[in-house]
Amino acid sequence: MKIRAKPIRSPSVFALTLTLSKTTKLNSEIRNKLSGRIKYAFSEKVWQHSSPGGWYFVSLPKEMSKEIRDILGSQEEGWGRLKAIARIGNSEWKTAIWFDSKRKTYLLPLKTEIRRKENIDLENQIDVVIFL
Repeated sequence: MKIRAKPIRSPSVFALTLTLSKTTKLNSEIRNKLSGRIKYAFSEKVWQHSSPGGWYFVSLPKEMSKEIRDILGSQEEGWGRLKAIARIGNSEWKTAIWFDSKRKTYLLPLKTEIRRKENIDLENQIDVVIFL
């Protein structure tokens, strides 16, 4: 497995690109998920949308969001959606991040299942890894 790390636009934010060969001893599902993806890691507080029963989210740092939008904005689907794989603690799932034009940042929705598995509550500071 070859691992390449390089700064992208900002010296404080590093993207990690995994190049996996066919001989790498990883199952094909993991190889397909991670090959060629960019890894972003950050730590932020969980917040809840103000509507009744509102979704829980974590906002990506603004500088990171700007970088992602500059690099991958052309791949956004409707409403600023980018497909992603998220990891928090021992949980990993397929999801998407959504660009919030009011906040000027991407949002990662947190499913109830993940919040329960990882004991995540409102206002918790959590460590997040996303692969785009």
